[in-house]
Amino acid sequence: MIKEQVVQIIVDHRESRSGLIDELTGYHYETTTHRVSTNVETATLEVGDIICSDRVGIERKSCDDFVDTIISPERNMPRQLADLSRTFERPVVILEGDTIYGLRGIHPEALRAQVAMVCIGFGVPMIPTKSVEETAAQVVTIARREQFRENRKISIPHTKRTLMTLPQRQEYVVSSIGGGIGATMAETLLKHFGSVQGVINASIDELVCVEGVGKVTAENIHAITRSEYKA
Repeated sequence: MIKEQVVQIIVDHRESRSGLIDELTGYHYETTTHRVSTNVETATLEVGDIICSDRVGIERKSCDDFVDTIISPERNMPRQLADLSRTFERPVVILEGDTIYGLRGIHPEALRAQVAMVCIGFGVPMIPTKSVEETAAQVVTIARREQFRENRKISIPHTKRTLMTLPQRQEYVVSSIGGGIGATMAETLLKHFGSVQGVINASIDELVCVEGVGKVTAENIHAITRSEYKA
């Protein structure tokens, strides 16, 4: 006898633009033992884009979105990850698209640093998908596992996202330059030069005078901030 399994999923209403809500709403499949379908609820989520259970929250990023989190301080990835980790016991990031490399002329090291921050700095697993269809399939698999294997309920958490202070935004901008800069070094550089502009305008000789900044790191910073942009 085939068992019916209706998977409950909560999705932020803004995901309608990506097509994810439509994909999830119409998603279904059948095996020799189960017939799986979905019941999708849309809501305005303060944290995350998709909820699969009371402990699993997913932040969905297209490759363009992921690059935007480096360029735009307002889309601060560390803040989003901190909120996600604080709100959900099992946070997940889904990265959707072919590749983040080569987009917007962002240096590959800055992109690798962003990936390392997600997976190592915050300990949040990142699942790659090629398309919105593949994202929907992965979300259903996670939600089904949570609800039917782990017997987890699903609910919207009562958590507000945090707001970055100006110093945090400045530290984020500097740490996003890449070239070996982490959060601690970004703070050191800002204290030394007094502003984001001061860091960017610093020469190699001035940079190596900062504690913890070697010549290679200084040369990388200098090159990234001064190289001609070629899309």
